[in-house]
Amino acid sequence: MAALRADLSTWNNGRGQAVSEASGNTASEEERDGRKDDEKKQNKVKEEEVNR
Repeated sequence: MAALRADLSTWNNGRGQAVSEASGNTASEEERDGRKDDEKKQNKVKEEEVNR
């Protein structure tokens, strides 16, 4: 189940990125990398909660 959530999260983020780029709102690479790090931390916490 956690893997499915991760796939959906990735899909939604990719979709949001494409929409942002199409509208001309692009984030810097640093901002994107920071968000990816935050997302990885959040996913890890969610997985730990599921595994309890």
